[in-house]
Amino acid sequence: MNGVLRFALIFTLLTSCVFSPKSKRYPQAEMSSSTTIDGDGAVLLKYDSRYELGIQQFVKFIVFLDKDQIPKNIIFQNTNLFAFHSDYLLTRSEFSGWSRAQIDEVSLKSGPNRKMILGTVFSHYFDDPVLGNNVKTSFEIVSSELTDIKTVKSIHQLLANSSPEMLNSKYLAYLATGSFRNQILQQKDELAQEGIITLDLFKNKKRQVYVKGWTVGKVLMAKAQDLSQLIQDQKVNSQTILILDEAPREIPPVAGLIIAQPTAPSSHINLLAEMFQIPFTYDKDAFKSYQNVSDKLVYYRADSLQEVVVSLISENTHKRLWAVKVPKPLKFEINANQKPIVKVDQLKEEDVSAYGGKSTRLGLIRREVPEHTVSTALGIPIYYFRQFLNQGVMPNGQSLATFVDEKLKSITPQMSYSETVAILDVVRKAIKSTQIAPDLLNEIHLQLKAFFPNPSQRLKLRSSANVEDGQEFNGAGLYDSEGVWLTGAPVGKENDLEKGLNKVWRSIYSDRGYLARSAFGVSEQNAAMGVLVHEPFKNEIANGVSLYIPSTDQFTSDSLVITGFPGEDSTVTNPNGKDQPEVIKATKAFNGGWVMQTEQSSTLLPVGQTLMQHEEYSKLADIMQKIADKWPGGKPTAGLDFEWKLMQNGQQRHVVIKQVRPLPAKRKEQLKDGSNFFILGETLQELEIGYPESNAAFAQHFCPEKIAIEMPSMSEMDLQKSVMIPRVRFTLRNKKYEYMQVGATVQTHPNDKYTKFTLGFNLASDLSKEHRFFVTNLYKNSDFIYDKISTSISPGETDINPVKPFFQKIDSYSCVARSPQFLDVSSELNMEDLKISHTIKFKNGNEGAVQFEGFYKLQSGFDKTAHYIITKTVFTGFGLKKPATISVPRGAVYAGEHHNFGWGFSADLMASDMSKEDYAMFTKAYGRYMLLDFSDLQQVAWLKPNGKLSDKVKVTMD
Repeated sequence: MNGVLRFALIFTLLTSCVFSPKSKRYPQAEMSSSTTIDGDGAVLLKYDSRYELGIQQFVKFIVFLDKDQIPKNIIFQNTNLFAFHSDYLLTRSEFSGWSRAQIDEVSLKSGPNRKMILGTVFSHYFDDPVLGNNVKTSFEIVSSELTDIKTVKSIHQLLANSSPEMLNSKYLAYLATGSFRNQILQQKDELAQEGIITLDLFKNKKRQVYVKGWTVGKVLMAKAQDLSQLIQDQKVNSQTILILDEAPREIPPVAGLIIAQPTAPSSHINLLAEMFQIPFTYDKDAFKSYQNVSDKLVYYRADSLQEVVVSLISENTHKRLWAVKVPKPLKFEINANQKPIVKVDQLKEEDVSAYGGKSTRLGLIRREVPEHTVSTALGIPIYYFRQFLNQGVMPNGQSLATFVDEKLKSITPQMSYSETVAILDVVRKAIKSTQIAPDLLNEIHLQLKAFFPNPSQRLKLRSSANVEDGQEFNGAGLYDSEGVWLTGAPVGKENDLEKGLNKVWRSIYSDRGYLARSAFGVSEQNAAMGVLVHEPFKNEIANGVSLYIPSTDQFTSDSLVITGFPGEDSTVTNPNGKDQPEVIKATKAFNGGWVMQTEQSSTLLPVGQTLMQHEEYSKLADIMQKIADKWPGGKPTAGLDFEWKLMQNGQQRHVVIKQVRPLPAKRKEQLKDGSNFFILGETLQELEIGYPESNAAFAQHFCPEKIAIEMPSMSEMDLQKSVMIPRVRFTLRNKKYEYMQVGATVQTHPNDKYTKFTLGFNLASDLSKEHRFFVTNLYKNSDFIYDKISTSISPGETDINPVKPFFQKIDSYSCVARSPQFLDVSSELNMEDLKISHTIKFKNGNEGAVQFEGFYKLQSGFDKTAHYIITKTVFTGFGLKKPATISVPRGAVYAGEHHNFGWGFSADLMASDMSKEDYAMFTKAYGRYMLLDFSDLQQVAWLKPNGKLSDKVKVTMD
């Protein structure tokens, strides 16, 4: 089936089965007495059609247990109409009047009261990686505990018996997901003995870039659990690139971070890396991939396209580039004179210095979307923190403020990490042991009680430092929050306002907070802590973090990345490292709405289920857009970071915003001379000569040999000088050439917004007196470093000019076929393994035959064309004394038109092993190039040395 027809069929099914307001209900299927199908939710089970299965994606089922707790009867619910199991079950008469909690009690945990088991069948018919595992469908079991293998086998058999065609037991896998994913995977061998395949949908995710950017430093490979000891042993510093087995709990300011196990994109470790502007990636094979650079100086880049570069560099390059990475000191203002505790609604941008960033940002949320955040929020100003320090007295009579100041001044840049944190620990203990002056505490208590008069009031005290939630300094996760009882604490609890204030205030001197400020050169004299106060959030269904990314030009739209977990125990800001959060990408559509795309499902949710409904995601997106539009000074160029919650209020679900902060703006990076830098490897790196397909429109003719070049790293200023290429190695016609210290010329392109400069150099071979190579395409963009290069080849001036104007001068062979027809979707699989051999025979006369061999290679792009890469061509007959062979080690691509002859294959006889006599005879009788028209496989023509095309000759192809 061709691609167009397939698309039409899928589109018809989508519009008729999925998007209809109310789907037709099908009668109960006649499968077995133990199976019922309720409505069209089980369409994939009723019809033996892969299209319905692909569209349906998943169907929820319920397995009822008999009195002996044995799975007996299975029901497939209409999942299009009922998103959750409880939604459907509550419509059945036997559960009339039940609550969702009651259904959970009899379905999620084993025991005598269990009446049913909940699950989901999931389709993998259009999931190519899973197809490779011989899996077409899978099922998961929703439970609060690990399901025993005997029960899994029973459910597997019930599913297989319910629909032998669609749920064939050979292709039906048990899905390892949810909080028991690792335990299920540990049972893989035991399940296999029962004939059950175990499927892990998350195992194929091998790389993810959390924080993009570049850095230089020395690589240290270690286990995360050993990081603290390594820091104490002074083996970790600001110029260290850490490669760890998993995400650490915290990181000091290092140069870069790579982990071998994934973490949540919006975890605190990720936000800290974002704040420090530390490139941060997950690479499953990190310990294997980067073993050769352990304990060596490297350049490390991670970009938004999930591309990661780790290249060895010299000490000189490291020194030049590290000078660029050292940030300029940041300045923050402090205002300790504002005394009143106020509603955050009245705080504006200029109040950050007095009330802190968090209180001020929540004030913007309260003004713009008051119905989507806490009802009352207060800001305790920095004034009270300073008063506490000034009034506190140490046992020796010294003021607490003086003691803290002296201890902080005793920390020097030469100190080890352990020495620094030891001093900070002394500071925090001194603050913790100091009581707040009674009059000061009473003043705070009375003001809070005026806003929160409830006699048994629980409040949340949150950090709101003046060096927090800023555009240059994010501060995520640096400071502490605390829940307190203002009055009327329950039995066994205490009214602990003083303890809570003390904890939040002293967190300004947390290890991570101090080290972060130190890394950015913030003066400790200007760092102080305010406090944000509001009621705690209750009845939380889900929580998460959303990143708002503003459009950068007229061709892009605002976008969001929404991550989250169900409930309130698992958070994306502090994940456990095992469970994966849901990740939703939202893009602003032209009609003003939002287009949602699930990029990752949470391991804590049933497969196919999302945290929120589409309208709830849209509401969250609209709220974020509204706040971004009202941001003081205009939308932050780097974007905004929101913390959100989905709350349950009676029967109503409600999206609320907990806080917002700007994402760290990118620091300006420059060499001292103001120029940019080109880092091109400094080790022998293999590049491909030419990009034939991209040049095809100009009928350029290449065979992509490979060239290995050891490139110098240099600044734009260095380009004013002569450039020496340390080493060049390339292969041409199976012969290897190597050159050392090659002089290179530079051509700049100041008016070309895509190419920064062209680096060219000449190399001689025994094929011609010189070849001219160009290293090009060093793209201009906002980056300070350019490291993306490609190569092209141009022949020397003395090379012959075989054909004009069709082919450019080139000393190589031509060897290509291209088939421009649309491909069927199924033919995309394993295309490079598809070997093909053809023989062309001429109809008129007995001139000879041409056999060519090669393989298909699928090309990306709108047309999905396939390219036939030729590896060998043999000419027989034609009056030749013996067959002539063109051997092409790597194949090549040619695409172009000549006098409307059409796309095709060509063969250059100059590249064959013909004798001189045969070559002279052949080119005179026919031509140097043979062209085959793929639009009509029965036509061949010869291109003469003078550039003219011969008459078309009818041929047959075997």
